Amino acid sequence: MKKNRMILPVLICMLTFAGCTPESNRDRITDDRIEELNNGSKDGDIVTGQQTEYTDPGTLVGIKYESSGGSMEFHSDFSIEANEKEIVRAEYWKDYYFSDEEYEMDEAELEKIDSIGRVAANIGGYDEDKRVVKENVPMDAELWTALTEEMEYLKPQLKEVVPAAHNNDDDEYILDGGDYTNLYLTWEKDGETSTAQYYIMSGKRWSSVHQIFLEMARPVGRDLRRIGETQLVTVFLSTPSYSYQASPVDGSDEYYYFVHGDKAGSDRISNDQWQVIRSFFEAYDVSKYEEGSEDKKHQYILEFRYNDDIYKYYRLDKKDAEELRAFFKGLGY
Repeated sequence: MKKNRMILPVLICMLTFAGCTPESNRDRITDDRIEELNNGSKDGDIVTGQQTEYTDPGTLVGIKYESSGGSMEFHSDFSIEANEKEIVRAEYWKDYYFSDEEYEMDEAELEKIDSIGRVAANIGGYDEDKRVVKENVPMDAELWTALTEEMEYLKPQLKEVVPAAHNNDDDEYILDGGDYTNLYLTWEKDGETSTAQYYIMSGKRWSSVHQIFLEMARPVGRDLRRIGETQLVTVFLSTPSYSYQASPVDGSDEYYYFVHGDKAGSDRISNDQWQVIRSFFEAYDVSKYEEGSEDKKHQYILEFRYNDDIYKYYRLDKKDAEELRAFFKGLGY
């Protein structure tokens, strides 16, 4: 991918729409709300801890996302604020490309203009201090639907940023300074709206959400990298004396089937055989186990990996591990 290309000028169409009316308070994440989230409560109370139990926040009605790679990613600053009706505001540097599609679109536009004629007509030209700004652009309904569908999957992963009780009036954001990423989501529930700042998530679903943000701001027909329904794709039972692992073979319908400490007939199984394992563990009650990160000190671990690249680890006791061992043995694979 070619990023931050400075040799060829870039031609960007600035979209403006006459007659747009200001958005309502319901549709806009106000600067006062952002400041309150950053500074903590107005009374100065310190909020401790993070969301530990999932509570449905409601229906997504607004987003605000801003990021920058800092000085290591020159002109990578990007921001978008949007709701179901419109892109309230989007900003990015015109010479930075987040995808090949963006670069190729600009190249195609430039090829329509003879370089000598472009200079003579004073069209184009590199301007490192020029940013593309779009305001009140009607929202593409398909993109908003794609975003809300992905966010439904991501809701259980959301963790609110815990604001510190400090005053950051002296804080400054310097263009192309340090790197940062901020995500604010506005929800509607029971007739009321609320906005919260969230930690950036990981995995393929967040990658898809990021692609949707970019496509909203700069539509070029990019791959949104959507993966569909969340599915269990790997199971790994690990103990000191034996282990069982079933995981997909790249480019094949088969699955690896690795067994250590016990005997197995083959190191590969068919998709139909995998579906038996998958169905068993999707119905398996893991609520009784402690969930956490990978812990090699704990002797009995059940690990799940999903097609969105999210991993879950459960700490078992020996008795439950033996029951799962009996399940695997009973398969006869």
